[in-house]
Amino acid sequence: MKLDVRNLRYMTKDDFRALSGVEAGMRNHELVPVELIATLAGLRYGGIAKVLATLLKFKLIAHDRSQYDGYKLTYSGYDYLALRSMLQRDTIAGLGRQIGVGKESDVYLAADAEGNEMVLKLQRLGRTSFRAIKTVRTMLPHAISSATNLQTPCRNAIIYNIVNLHPGYTCHALVRSRNMPSCR
Repeated sequence: MKLDVRNLRYMTKDDFRALSGVEAGMRNHELVPVELIATLAGLRYGGIAKVLATLLKFKLIAHDRSQYDGYKLTYSGYDYLALRSMLQRDTIAGLGRQIGVGKESDVYLAADAEGNEMVLKLQRLGRTSFRAIKTVRTMLPHAISSATNLQTPCRNAIIYNIVNLHPGYTCHALVRSRNMPSCR
């Protein structure tokens, strides 16, 4: 799923408080009830309904009534929380296009306030491919319990600096150039 950050500018402080409340509630609950979200976010019960409707519209949370009436964060919700924390710390100032997708992470171009390009890696711990890990791999019984911990998504993002390098196969052709050091 592609990350759409256009809605980030329209989100209020209460929206992010509710997202953080859902994230905190998911440590102990599979689905977080509305009352707990309101308590963890420090919002009134009447005001939380509008905030949750906004988060549902932006697809940052999912509403589930299978066991009881509750909410859970989507991957986009985790991404928005990670992006907000990086924006507040001035780690990044802008987000560019997606440059890679893997089974465990999505990779984007990013920029800091000075315009230096960086790479943002949003890890997808708990992606669907890991949910059937017990049936795909043969493990010892004590290892299966540690593998099931991967089912809970979490917010992990890593920033890397971009280093412009030349591929190794072209390096020998550039050795005679005065600009490049020799490759050995």
